[in-house]
Amino acid sequence: MARRRLHTTRPSGSARFGFSVRVSRGKGGGRSTVVTVEEALEKFGLPGLVLRSSGHKPPLPGGTRWPEGLVWTIEERLKSQGAAKGRALGIWQGDQLVAICAWHLHESGPPVIFDLGCRTDLPPQVAKKAEHAVLLCLRAIAGALARDTETLRWTDRPLERMADQSARAVARSAVRGRAKALKFLPSRPRPKWLANRWVVERRF
Repeated sequence: MARRRLHTTRPSGSARFGFSVRVSRGKGGGRSTVVTVEEALEKFGLPGLVLRSSGHKPPLPGGTRWPEGLVWTIEERLKSQGAAKGRALGIWQGDQLVAICAWHLHESGPPVIFDLGCRTDLPPQVAKKAEHAVLLCLRAIAGALARDTETLRWTDRPLERMADQSARAVARSAVRGRAKALKFLPSRPRPKWLANRWVVERRF
């Protein structure tokens, strides 16, 4: 069986963000990509913390110390090929998961966040740095894929699959609040695949 070739793209656009990102073709070929990241975060003021893509270690959040709606979105993203393709990012302190992000890579455009947050008991200053590191990692991923590194988008589209309408409304409000707190603003114009949905973006 032929080995899938991995491409280290640090020199081409991801290095300036402080992350080494590897990209390979997914199983079956086509346009599917596998994104691999594992980076110590001491350089971002987070000694002892490591960011890993879900292909390395799926970020399975346990317990109740997570913001509303975040666990559902992460678990939903880890289904099917989401985990193997690296579409969830986790920040770990030893074996403890302290921050998580679910994201999507459309056929064009920058990475799209589905949700991003930290444990509720994480000190605010640490949480802020952790969120900043995740945003930088997503921009590094964009650079490794020769995509726009100056923009990130965020949508709550996956919540449409949440069966409980009441829980969905609560989660949607919480997700949108997290995006607003991270300075994401309404996207104009909206990408075609999100034309009738809530989508915000942040330009750096």
